Amino acid sequence: MECLLSWIAPRICLLCGDPLARSQGIPLCQDCALKIEVLKGPRCSICGRSLFSESGTCYECRDLSSPLLLVHPLFAYRGEAAELLRLYKARGRVSLAPFWADLLTPSLERRHDWAIVPVPPRQDKMRKGIPDQVEAIAAILERRGFQVSRILERLSSDQQKKLDKEARKSNAEKSYALSPKATRPLPRRALLLDDVVTTGATLRSCARALREGGCEEVEALALAYD
Repeated sequence: MECLLSWIAPRICLLCGDPLARSQGIPLCQDCALKIEVLKGPRCSICGRSLFSESGTCYECRDLSSPLLLVHPLFAYRGEAAELLRLYKARGRVSLAPFWADLLTPSLERRHDWAIVPVPPRQDKMRKGIPDQVEAIAAILERRGFQVSRILERLSSDQQKKLDKEARKSNAEKSYALSPKATRPLPRRALLLDDVVTTGATLRSCARALREGGCEEVEALALAYD
């Protein structure tokens, strides 16, 4: 039966196009999966970006005396990681969610007493029933035993990708708030979950809402920074 299904609807690796066995859980061959490496080397202690000539903090973060939150991205938005994220976000390849969840798990295990707070999607996206990439990962992590708290909501329906950098930052900083359905008290430690960080305004807005609601510590875990 597996051979017949492979002939009728062959599965291929999303990156290299090589055929995959039906038993392969994610649409990615082993060789390509190994190319998606988590960032190594010196990282900025605030935004998590790779450091080259800087020490401790990157150029953009060095003047922040009291940052609102620390961000921990897994990758730079480059190469195979960027291509895979484009397929996941723009092409709706939700079958990649377990792969991302696997890569996030070691960081989450080090923060086992933190509640994962997924960044909520646009409201128009929810109304249309479009799958949310961040929620897909959060749902898998929740099934694996991690605590997930869906306590934020997005107030604005403006699409960030249609705005320039400054407009995107301004829009995001006022677009998130605690959900009226949020159970109190809020988690003492909250770990925001997002896919790609650009200006960081979205995460700062979410962190501000969580802190104002009573969270004592807020950090963020993201798949990549751009």
